[in-house]
Amino acid sequence: MEEQSVTIYGGRLQRPSNLRDVVWTCFHHWQLLLMVFCPIFLGAVLSALMTPSTYEAETKILIKRERADPVVSPGSDAANSLPPAVTEEDLNSEVELVRSRDLLEKVVITCGLDRRSDNSVWGSVLRALSPASSDQRSKQFAVAMAVRALQKRLKVDSIRKTNIISVTYTSPDPTVAASVLKTLTELYLVKHLEVQRPPGTFAFFQQEAARYGEALKEAEKRLGEFNREQNTVSVQTEVAAAEQKLADFQGTLRQNRALIAATTERIQTLTTQMASTPDRLTTQVKTSPLLLQQMKTNLLALQLRRTELAGKYAPSHRIVREVGSQIAETEAAIAQEENSPLHEDTTDRNPTYQWLAEDLVKSTAELASLRVQSAALEQQIDAYRADLLALGKKDLGQQDLLRNAKSEEANYLLYVNKREEARISDALDQKRIVNASIVEKATAPALPSGFGPALMLFIGLFVAGSSGVGAAFLKQYISSSFRNPEDVELVLGIPLLASFPRDALSQNGSGH
Repeated sequence: MEEQSVTIYGGRLQRPSNLRDVVWTCFHHWQLLLMVFCPIFLGAVLSALMTPSTYEAETKILIKRERADPVVSPGSDAANSLPPAVTEEDLNSEVELVRSRDLLEKVVITCGLDRRSDNSVWGSVLRALSPASSDQRSKQFAVAMAVRALQKRLKVDSIRKTNIISVTYTSPDPTVAASVLKTLTELYLVKHLEVQRPPGTFAFFQQEAARYGEALKEAEKRLGEFNREQNTVSVQTEVAAAEQKLADFQGTLRQNRALIAATTERIQTLTTQMASTPDRLTTQVKTSPLLLQQMKTNLLALQLRRTELAGKYAPSHRIVREVGSQIAETEAAIAQEENSPLHEDTTDRNPTYQWLAEDLVKSTAELASLRVQSAALEQQIDAYRADLLALGKKDLGQQDLLRNAKSEEANYLLYVNKREEARISDALDQKRIVNASIVEKATAPALPSGFGPALMLFIGLFVAGSSGVGAAFLKQYISSSFRNPEDVELVLGIPLLASFPRDALSQNGSGH
């Protein structure tokens, strides 16, 4: 026989357990095992039957600062400032916003959870216990009960180290769970816009733009009436044109005066030059040699005659003396002619004197014309100066009206731009381009959450079986009787000769 180690504690036999011992213990205490197993398993079955399957839907909301709210300022361009980072306080504020009672009431009414709570067992019990009231009070009570149930099943938490808020909701119906979260997120985004955005921005800019538009029309009307009364379009343009003309005339006048001075000096110079310039010039001088030759011929003829007469007459004869006198006169005339020969001078008008005279007449006429032009230019300059003074007065009135019109136009354009910014911002908000966005939409879960009926039955079976087996082993542990003859031999150390069944001993009235 194989030796086994046996230990006795307080009169109880302890020996190593094996599969045979386990099976023997379970069969030996089967009544106790069933007494423990059956109630526990029956409770698990009832719990599985009474507890329906629950489905958990989840959605996630991202809180960000990608687009700041428009700044209401009088400037035409809003300052571009970086949006602040999302803080823990911001996340907690959004969590409380999701949990707000008015938002949950809207979800209950929209999804019809108040009608579901009325049909439930607890709703019927509470409605029966509540005092009789009107339909309105009954509806408010149903909504309050549904909101309370929604608060218990709704779980809203911010995920650590992220800007994401997790929202979960459990319901026996997976479609209802997803529908509740979808409605909740939609209503939350609307409420987020109402809370985060300044109210009435677009309406304010719309009203101001309309008011300044009317003021601009009135200012333009006054400006048009002024232009019609003054018969002008742009006084500044007329002033600029008049100033340009005045400058041109002043320049022409200065040039004219310079020409008058130069022409006066020229006339004086021409007069001086004409005084020293002859009006006629000798253009040709002709000498006559024929007269001297004729005189020499006559002298020769006289000398021949005197020679002829000297042959005939005495030298003192009157004829001879006459011829001698003629010869002397002829010689004297020849001598005089040789000393101062006879010449013929031809004269003509002096061209220089003539040019000077013509230039003097021309300069005199030009001087008179320049003086007339100068007087006319001075009149024109005086007229333009008077026009500029009158235009200056007109310009003051027109500039005042123009400034008023430009001011009204600037204000009108400013508020039109602001209105457009507000409209674009509202349009973006309506498209859910906001500081809160849904990163994970709620969908109907396909699998139940938590302990379903099958899992609950399995757990109940395991717990009931473990409890029954444990109770059997516990009873065996606290029992001091021997299980079989082998235990007797092990304890006494002597061989067992015989054994009697317990039932036989009971019938004989002896317990040992």
